[in-house]
Amino acid sequence: MLSVIPSKASPPSPARPSPAGSALTGTTEMNLSPLAQRLLQLTTGTVNDPSYWSDASQLSVGLVGLGSGRVQVDDGDPIPVRYALDEQARQRLVAPARELVEFLLEDRIRIYGPFAALVAAGLAGIDADVRAKIAEGQGPIAVAELELLLGWDVERRALFAEAVRGRPDHVTPLHGVTEWLGGLPGYPDFARTALEAAGTRVAAIHAGGIPYRAEKAFTREETAALGRAVRLALLKDEPWLPDLLGELLPGVAVAPTQAKTLPSQGLLFEVARAMEEYPTPEAVSALYAARRATRHAGVPLQLDRKFKRIEPVLADRREVAFLLAADTAITDPSITR
Repeated sequence: MLSVIPSKASPPSPARPSPAGSALTGTTEMNLSPLAQRLLQLTTGTVNDPSYWSDASQLSVGLVGLGSGRVQVDDGDPIPVRYALDEQARQRLVAPARELVEFLLEDRIRIYGPFAALVAAGLAGIDADVRAKIAEGQGPIAVAELELLLGWDVERRALFAEAVRGRPDHVTPLHGVTEWLGGLPGYPDFARTALEAAGTRVAAIHAGGIPYRAEKAFTREETAALGRAVRLALLKDEPWLPDLLGELLPGVAVAPTQAKTLPSQGLLFEVARAMEEYPTPEAVSALYAARRATRHAGVPLQLDRKFKRIEPVLADRREVAFLLAADTAITDPSITR
């Protein structure tokens, strides 16, 4: 597993506040105490502290010196030991973490996302008090992911938040995120359950059990969670995935009526982006089926651009490129065994 790690691991300076009112957050951070503001910046990535993901979270690294000051700096010490928060630091963080949770719950989850709040709630010891508020409006699939995270310790939550948050194009992306997710307790099971729930929902929309609303089949947070889930399943080439995608993708690409809209372009293109990283022949075949099914004039054009990026990657995935069953129908000649 690869991480973005500086060539020389040296302990950062003690915890310090960064200037309030960044381009991302506006001036609202100025209402926070310095340490609560520091927590916000560390959990949302608006600081330039060194990253040792996935060995230690930016949160732990950025708070070195907050506690007793007895920091291990021997080059032989593993990074998790070197930057572990001691009990004194944890006690100092309770009040500012609670302050940060209150700040985020004032209608700011939509700006910062739920994961910073989950980290702060864990530091403050108030998971039970805020879990329902954090989950508001996320959608059942995203809530299931949040519930899984609530069973993890603060460090693992912080690492997860660091792994999945968006990064500007000029920032080097973290490598090995999907592989890392596969090693988290409960996450592979969540991935399958989430994708099965997505398939069940789309089937219900087409059967009339759920009223059809264009582009409203999944929330933004659910689409992001399903993107993580499908990447993991594609990486592992799960045997249950082909049948699931064979139903889900055509279903999500066409309305149950004669309308030219879709249940969720967001999910369709999120799965396509996942295939740009971890394609399998069966998954690509399902995406071609979705392309044929859609009535939306612009969707095939966008998918065609993605196919041009997917197919070379598929050719390089020798571990899956030759696993297509002999009786599997391939509908596009560009997909080869």
